Amino acid sequence: MNRRTAIRTLITVVVVSLAAVTVTARELRVPEDFPTIQDAVNVAQANDVILISPGLYSGFTVVGKSDLTIVGDVDKPELVVISGTVLIKDGTNITLSGLTVTGDGNGVEVDGEIQHFTVQRCWLIRNELSGIVFLPTAVYEDVKILKCRVLYNGHDGIVLGGKGKKVFLRGNNISYNGRTTPTGCGIRVSQKLEDTVISNNIIVGNPFAGIHPQ
Repeated sequence: MNRRTAIRTLITVVVVSLAAVTVTARELRVPEDFPTIQDAVNVAQANDVILISPGLYSGFTVVGKSDLTIVGDVDKPELVVISGTVLIKDGTNITLSGLTVTGDGNGVEVDGEIQHFTVQRCWLIRNELSGIVFLPTAVYEDVKILKCRVLYNGHDGIVLGGKGKKVFLRGNNISYNGRTTPTGCGIRVSQKLEDTVISNNIIVGNPFAGIHPQ
């Protein structure tokens, strides 16, 4: 094999190798392609986007996923309603956007090891317990809660429990929580948080405190 042939062979091998590892993002549509959100989540791969049409859906669980975006209607979140808890556990780069979550428990629960988690333009409204809860066993970093409405939940609006780092809350309305308990807070903050920024939020009408240490 001469030098020119060897170089051509090497280039071919490199191109084939790159093609083999290229991941194509897919759009998984609910209910057009999958009848439930859980069905779509179960088959989702890295870089997939789950698009949810207006309607009423059951809660769902996202465990061990990475680079996954779940989108309802960012302009009218009230059109895409999740009745039940959304559990996010052990994931990286997960985004929830344009959803309304309401039910007889917590709205969104976060557990396990989580990095790069975003909740934006969602409504967490009238959950029997709390709107968004990071459980005591959660360890998380780089969390963003942006432009959400967290209203009229039974206990707290947002519970930043567990151990967290680089948590950013901005542009949210976190009000009138504590419907079923006088100790309800807008935001309940763990003492194990580092580098947390809470800015430009509306926090009113929570009976015990707007922001309170856990």
